[in-house]
Amino acid sequence: MLLTITTNPSIDLVYKTGSFDLGTTNRELELYQTIGGKGINAARVASILSEDKQAVAATGFLGRENANQIAHDLVQYNVKDEMIRVSGATRFCYTIIDNSGVKTELNELGQSISETKAEELLGQVSRHHNLKGVSINGSLAKDLSDDFYIRLIEQIRINNPDAKIILDTSGAALDSVLNSNALPDYIKPNNDELGELLGIVVPEEDDAVLHALQQPIFQNIPNILVSMGSQGGIAKLGVDVPQYFKLKISQQKAVNTEGSGDATVGGMLYAVAKGKQGLDVIRYGMAAGMANVLQSKTGFVEKNAFLRFVTSGEAVIAQPIQAIPILGEN
Repeated sequence: MLLTITTNPSIDLVYKTGSFDLGTTNRELELYQTIGGKGINAARVASILSEDKQAVAATGFLGRENANQIAHDLVQYNVKDEMIRVSGATRFCYTIIDNSGVKTELNELGQSISETKAEELLGQVSRHHNLKGVSINGSLAKDLSDDFYIRLIEQIRINNPDAKIILDTSGAALDSVLNSNALPDYIKPNNDELGELLGIVVPEEDDAVLHALQQPIFQNIPNILVSMGSQGGIAKLGVDVPQYFKLKISQQKAVNTEGSGDATVGGMLYAVAKGKQGLDVIRYGMAAGMANVLQSKTGFVEKNAFLRFVTSGEAVIAQPIQAIPILGEN
């Protein structure tokens, strides 16, 4: 069984405009709505790739007022609905994309989650005993403490010590986990999120990302994928003697890049369920992310496209690279 956890899912509204100017009236050319939340997208992709119906479950919190929209999406893609209903409505997130591709986002905070509901989620997670992989996804819901993901990881480890945990979050929630003893097996930050953790600017460049990954805060994370869009990514594998890889991907004619990071997590979960490890898990993730960009639907893949990328020797290429000596080290 695979499990995704999303404490702050969303319903996403995407507007396409000819232009978008602040302080004036702007008109849409196209509008579409998608069911969002990083873990919802990841669960959908993992389920599409899986051969078994309801081999994937999704939990977290849904506002009762509009829960049916997300619940319907889960059922449609054979994802077991374990979402906990709370008062209020699941948040909306708004994206405006003009004709030059510039994107503007406005995300609602989402509903407040009480400690009682937080404990209910921890209890629900504790009832799983045969998890192969778990992803903890996205921002923390309003009023959850920064250490809530630590509590989740600790709870998962009690009954599922061999489950692989993928943490896909940023900011204070990620910083809290990385400075604890409750560490995930995989994290997937981008360059901006690395910079936020380190208090510096990390350009989307190989040497800058590689240098950032050598900082002490990342030392004890076994597997790290830094996604760099069409440039592929940089991966760190191992703790005591880490290895670093440049991941090159074949160029695709992108239809929609939204949700590619979530699809990557879905592909990684699928790989874990198949018994893959380390670099292969990351390769599967990259293949799923590439398959997502070929689709107009956010957080969606065609399995044949995914398999084509996984089996191709050229779609995802991992090249070993040398660590960059850090100034001040002997």
